[in-house]
Amino acid sequence: MAKQPPEGPPGDSPETVPDAASDFLPDTKEGKPPDEAATGGEEPTPVAPPAAATVEAPKPKSTVNLELLLNWVPKYKRRKQYILFVEDVSVSFDGFKALDGLTLYLTEGELRCVIGPNGAGKTTMMDVITGQTRPDSGEAWFMDRINLLERDEVFIAQQGICRKFQKPSVFESLTAAQNLVLALKAEKSVFSTFRARIGKEDRDFLDEVMGQIGLREDAGKLAGNLSHGQKQWLEIGMLLAQRPRLLLLDEPVAGMTPQEIDHTKELLLGLEGNHTILVVEHDMEFVRSIARQVTVLHQGRVLAEGGMAEVSANREVVEAYLGGSDA
Repeated sequence: MAKQPPEGPPGDSPETVPDAASDFLPDTKEGKPPDEAATGGEEPTPVAPPAAATVEAPKPKSTVNLELLLNWVPKYKRRKQYILFVEDVSVSFDGFKALDGLTLYLTEGELRCVIGPNGAGKTTMMDVITGQTRPDSGEAWFMDRINLLERDEVFIAQQGICRKFQKPSVFESLTAAQNLVLALKAEKSVFSTFRARIGKEDRDFLDEVMGQIGLREDAGKLAGNLSHGQKQWLEIGMLLAQRPRLLLLDEPVAGMTPQEIDHTKELLLGLEGNHTILVVEHDMEFVRSIARQVTVLHQGRVLAEGGMAEVSANREVVEAYLGGSDA
């Protein structure tokens, strides 16, 4: 006889025992699936998804200032015409304006003289060109592509801008020829320079420089035994040995005899065309003898520019400099 299941408490028949899983099932109507129960057996009406919001793409912002571009293009074209382009440069020292909107353009191979009274800004101008002084504003470009205001003195000199100060700076314990060799091998130490052999091409080049400065016969003489004028020429020769593109000469004939001044005149005129030369000078007779173009500075700006006869007839120039006691 089959064994019957034990009887439970009254009222708890197997038919009424709750199914634990049913507590988690959704309510249905008449045993229909949930979807049919909710819809009464009809197919649900499909609901269209919400329309996507129309977002207008942002317009690209222009990164080019048209006005600046229109101003820059003609300036760039003008800049390409000059080996040295200095425009609207200002420099102040403790409230004193050494340069006040200075503008100067030099063409390739030009010999330009700059004159002006003491304090006119001539030295500061050369300091800006050679990287010794940073201006407050303005532009200065060399060979159209080198921004002089972003470079240091060494880099600028390596690009071909060489400066001679008023007082000659030569190695007096070395011969004139050795001074030129040292300038030619400026990137090396003195010891390695004199141990190095100078090739034929360099020897021929230095001999040519010796002839240009008029010291070929004095090549073996100690620089300390040269005259003042000869030391000035030797220093110019040391600059030429570096194959410069632009020479800046500060009062090259100061303290020279008349004969030495004549030789310096012939030297600079012989260099004109092959080199661009900027001469700052107070000797008006010397300037008249070499100048094709003269720039007159006064109070940090260009007062006049033109041929010597033209600037000499300028009333403002005469009052500021040529007719003054310090002319």
